[in-house]
Amino acid sequence: MLRRSPRTAAAWAAAAVVAVVTTATVVGLLSSLRHQDEAYGALHPVAVARHDLAVGTRVTASDLTERRIRGEAPERDALTAPQAVGRVVRVPLLRGATVTARHLTVTARTGLGGVVPAGQRAVRLVVEHGLRPAVGDLVDVLATFDPETIGDGDPTIVIAPAVTVVAVDAGTDAGDTVAVTVLVTPHQSTRLAFAAAAGTVSLALAPPESAASG
Repeated sequence: MLRRSPRTAAAWAAAAVVAVVTTATVVGLLSSLRHQDEAYGALHPVAVARHDLAVGTRVTASDLTERRIRGEAPERDALTAPQAVGRVVRVPLLRGATVTARHLTVTARTGLGGVVPAGQRAVRLVVEHGLRPAVGDLVDVLATFDPETIGDGDPTIVIAPAVTVVAVDAGTDAGDTVAVTVLVTPHQSTRLAFAAAAGTVSLALAPPESAASG
């Protein structure tokens, strides 16, 4: 009969103990996870903005990270990273925010047209000697008309209050001319077209609180 040395026998015994402890630990962890799933819901991933995402940005994988949440996500329309990649941002996202369907357009829409919600229009305005807003800012669009044309009324009126800037580009003329694209209602778009043709358009930066009443 083959006889093992005491050292070999001790090594085998230690290995058996380690195997038993490891098995017990794994079983305990699996049981704990199963209990957490039953009590709090299963883990599932949600997409999170890796950095600030401006309106009009086409989302790429490098723009996102994933957070694993147990149970229901705080936002019922939260997206996973694969669901968000390739879509266009229509509501600004801050770094660390959960990405939801409300923040993005549907997959088929692209470019600037992809950020225009149903019932709104994107109108480009060329403004001279005025402020240069950033994408995502809220602005009041003002129009000033010749006092002799409008009579006794105020020559300057607000055409579109607290509208969102979705694009900013330099104008074709030299100086401080800037072209700004804003989201407005169909009615406001026709008034803006008239104002641009018959008067002078200018912008006033509006506070974020104006969005609630704009």
